[in-house]
Amino acid sequence: MVLVDRRRTEHANPLDPLRNALKEGSSLIIFPEGTRRPQPLPSTFKSGIWRLMKEFPEVELIPVYIENLHRAMPKGVLIPVPTVCSIRFGKPLEHSPDDLKEEFLERARNAVIELAQP
Repeated sequence: MVLVDRRRTEHANPLDPLRNALKEGSSLIIFPEGTRRPQPLPSTFKSGIWRLMKEFPEVELIPVYIENLHRAMPKGVLIPVPTVCSIRFGKPLEHSPDDLKEEFLERARNAVIELAQP
């Protein structure tokens, strides 16, 4: 598990632990919103996933939707609430280092939202 400290300092970039994990060949599960929300659908994605995609274009990006995550892990709660969740995996997201940031982030978010539809 790689925990991300979102506070950027002059000596540390919050993405560095993720970069190191990818360089080691590890798989990552990323919540690109940057926070938990009470709503079931994701809000706007932060740019970290776009930055990682540009640096590691060979890494396959699989969109995933976790139904009831907002109930199982509500904001402010450290221990998950016992709740039935289901996970839906999408097809690999097509991407290129040339993708524009806003277009890529919207396409990635839409891929997750499509998985939320029963």
